[in-house]
Amino acid sequence: MIAEVLRRAEEYERLEQERIGRLVSRVENMRKTSFDGLSKCAVCGESIRSFAKSPLVCASCDKGVCNECGRSVRDETTAESVVVCKLCEEMRELWKKTGAWFYGRLPTYRSEER
Repeated sequence: MIAEVLRRAEEYERLEQERIGRLVSRVENMRKTSFDGLSKCAVCGESIRSFAKSPLVCASCDKGVCNECGRSVRDETTAESVVVCKLCEEMRELWKKTGAWFYGRLPTYRSEER
């Protein structure tokens, strides 16, 4: 009976590490395809000339983003509405979904093998 409980715990741990690995992989793929945020939108690469008079600036990474790639969120410290790019928003979600916010680091994960 104890062996069965330990087997299920190991299986759960493996599945959790794979789930976190998929989340990390998604963020890393977004990061690899990101742009400078100065002449182009940091997320989609749309030319800065097609932005409004001034681009939105991400409160987390300070890069320029277009209206499609910027999300208005409530700042936890000031309770004011700020703009966060899709990449930083995904990173925030990653920290929430994995419990990293509590431990101050990402838990152990298995990267996707392709």
